[in-house]
Amino acid sequence: MKPRTPSLPATDIQRKFYGESFASERLQILQKAREIAKSHIEDSQIKYKAQHDKNAQPHDFSIGQQVWYSQTDFLNVNRKLAQNGLVQQQ
Repeated sequence: MKPRTPSLPATDIQRKFYGESFASERLQILQKAREIAKSHIEDSQIKYKAQHDKNAQPHDFSIGQQVWYSQTDFLNVNRKLAQNGLVQQQ
């Protein structure tokens, strides 16, 4: 018994069950699904921004004005070198 390489079904079976060009049809379906997903994501982002900005107040800062600054993002920072009390315990 000789081994053979895997292949797609015979062309007449492929045409009958999968259409003329199965791969191109699937690619078109995938591209359409990606376009739909992208539009849904963009719509969600617009709605989220509108909801967030509904209660937002503009800030009037001037040069030289003192402001409170709290650094809470310690991604890629050595925890031993960070200031005490600012590193959240996990």
